[in-house]
Amino acid sequence: MPEVLSSFDPRNDRLARDIRNQMARAFVNCLDPEDDLGPVNHVTGRLLPGHPENVYTDYVKDRLQRYLAAKLTITSHKITDNFYRALVLWDNELFFETHEVLETLWKESGGTAKLILQALIRAAGYYIHLGTGNQAGVEKMAARASAVLNKYRGEVPPFPGLDSLLDCLERRELVPPKLL
Repeated sequence: MPEVLSSFDPRNDRLARDIRNQMARAFVNCLDPEDDLGPVNHVTGRLLPGHPENVYTDYVKDRLQRYLAAKLTITSHKITDNFYRALVLWDNELFFETHEVLETLWKESGGTAKLILQALIRAAGYYIHLGTGNQAGVEKMAARASAVLNKYRGEVPPFPGLDSLLDCLERRELVPPKLL
């Protein structure tokens, strides 16, 4: 189940939103194997010093561990395709970062591919909203994502966890499926 950091709420806390957004952007920009996580460390070093509260430092520590694990998988398996990189991020429960990577692909696509990517972004949004306790967002994202993914199931790029994802969205599962 996505970890709920009850006081870390990017929807209602400007610092939390800045930390999440800036860390995610920095991380997404260093997914290539030759890149290190220096930009992520720079962002956190700039944002945290005046805010040593556990809610922020716990979030940062959790994210850094997940970033390292995802980066190791991407590098060791030489994953260069951003779609499959997004699936690695998903499997590390980095749903906001998954959203960021898929959104880049979504902006460059058209037709059915655009609809499918938007549905996968909404699936990630389901777990983002679940983590912040936004029940209205949870319902909306799950319904929209599953409707499109079911409609265009045969056109979704192949990945092992598609059936599990659809099942979890339709049953509003709390525990995210592994996609790879």
